Amino acid sequence: MSLVFSPDYFAARDRFRSAAARLRCTIESQTVESRGPAGEELTIDVARQGDLRADQVVVLSSGLHGVEGPFGSAVQTAWLEAGAAPPTGTAIVLIHALNPWGYAHLRRTDDRNIDLNRNFLLAGEVYAGGPRLYGKLDPILNPPGPPRRFDFFAARAFAALARYGRSAVTQAIAEGQYMFPRGLFYGGNAESEIARIVGTALPRWIGNARLVLHLDLHTGLGPLATCKLLTDYQLSDDQRRLSRSLGNGGLVVEPQESSSGFYHSRGGLGGWCRAKFRNRQYLLLVAEFGTYPALTVLSALRRENQAHHACQPGDPRFKRAKTALREVFCPASPAWRDTCVTQGLALIQSAVRAITAA
Repeated sequence: MSLVFSPDYFAARDRFRSAAARLRCTIESQTVESRGPAGEELTIDVARQGDLRADQVVVLSSGLHGVEGPFGSAVQTAWLEAGAAPPTGTAIVLIHALNPWGYAHLRRTDDRNIDLNRNFLLAGEVYAGGPRLYGKLDPILNPPGPPRRFDFFAARAFAALARYGRSAVTQAIAEGQYMFPRGLFYGGNAESEIARIVGTALPRWIGNARLVLHLDLHTGLGPLATCKLLTDYQLSDDQRRLSRSLGNGGLVVEPQESSSGFYHSRGGLGGWCRAKFRNRQYLLLVAEFGTYPALTVLSALRRENQAHHACQPGDPRFKRAKTALREVFCPASPAWRDTCVTQGLALIQSAVRAITAA
């Protein structure tokens, strides 16, 4: 399974397109305004497999957080290269690299430092504000200047945890903030280009399906080499019954489960899809594959954010920060890659079975 990982966004895109073409999928490429590191064209690529008039659709999306794209792309490519066909009346829609700029540049965000999974606000919500505690933590999270070899981040982080409590700190950092444009987990000051593209194109990609089960692939949260299913909204009884048909015991962490060790985010894609397709049964689950401890991941995010804003691409500190960020979101370990891609493929198979039986 580790052989399905590509060295960069462009190689991953080529392999995804080739695999989809061999299966005679319907393929669409949506060009975005931002460019690659050498000025290359960037695209969101979509492959639709199965019945064009399907009443039930499984959606598999990757790379909403760009640097998490290598894993999601590997799962999608492995699925296509395995050549499995969905049952009659069912379609599978694979959305490759929802944030192609972040994937190509090895950033979690888009080119405006927007965390896209905090940018899908609902009607009536405003791109402003954020947790009060985030403002107190900002000097620790987003120090000015390039990353330094010794900055005592771990000690300062543990002090904040001791003062405010782990749950409060986790929620404040990861919920999403709209106050610090150069900070971590910034949701933007307006709708992003990617959110506009998804809003226009997603209805076309899923067609007239009455039932949609959407798996959005992510990494970096949870115990090593485990898969957790999360939502950013409370499930209906029908959605909960559908989720129980999946692998992973059908266990889904919902936002009201404050003791779960996870957090509730604002501006997530899941809640937005639920609102947009309120006349259909649309269930979006975030599939999180664990990598490193939370503080290790946060430290890598912090240092890469510093390097992005304060260093030139040729600076060794810039290169080290990018390498470390890719590692915490897509570990080089063959064992991790084999285990997690296998889990990802099993999850897709469970989704197809669940939606077919619904």
